[in-house]
Amino acid sequence: MHQSATINILKLGSYINFRRSLNKRISNKNQAKIIYMYLLVLLVFLSTISCAGKKESRSSEGSATIIPAYDTSKYAIIPFDEKQTYLFRNARPADLAARDIKSIESLLSDAILEYNKGVKGEYQVKPLEKYKRQLVAVINEKGEKEVFVNCFCAGNPYFTNWRKELVMVDDGGSCFFSVKINLSAKKTYDLMVNGIG
Repeated sequence: MHQSATINILKLGSYINFRRSLNKRISNKNQAKIIYMYLLVLLVFLSTISCAGKKESRSSEGSATIIPAYDTSKYAIIPFDEKQTYLFRNARPADLAARDIKSIESLLSDAILEYNKGVKGEYQVKPLEKYKRQLVAVINEKGEKEVFVNCFCAGNPYFTNWRKELVMVDDGGSCFFSVKINLSAKKTYDLMVNGIG
C-alpha cells in the first residue's frame, strides 16, 4: 500500500504542476487578449479625435475651403473677389466653419419667415429645402464676419457651374433671392427676391 500511495502522491504532484502550467498559459492568453482589446479601443479613440478636428483647410491658391461638413449638393462656398464691390465694399475674404453654416441656416430661415409674412402667393419664398445656396464670406471693415447668401431653385439644368460662379439673373420670381448676413451681429439685411418677368 505504501508504494501505491507514493505513486498516487507522484501523480497528484504531476497533476498540480500540470494545472499550474495550464493556468499560466491561460492567464497569459487572457492578458494578451485584454492588451489587444485595449490597443484596439485606443486606436479607434485616437482616430476619432484626429478626424474630429479637421473642419477647415486652405487650398494651394490660399482660398478658403471647407472639408464638407455640410450638404455639398445644396451649398457652394465661393471665394470673395475684392473686385466684387457690388457685394461688399472694403472687405477681405473670410473662411466659413461648420458652425457658421449652422448660424447662416438659422438666420436665413428667420429672415424668410419674416419676409413671407408680408407677401402672398407666388411672391413668397419657397421652403429652403427647394433651394441651392451660394455663400461668399468676408470680414468687413469693422472686423465682423459677413456672408452674401445667393439662393436659386434646385433642379435648374442651366446652372452647371454654380459651385464656382455666382448665379445672377434678372427676374425669375421667388426662384431667385439673396440676402446678406452679419454673422458677428447675428443680423440679416438686404433681402432681395427677384421680380416676375
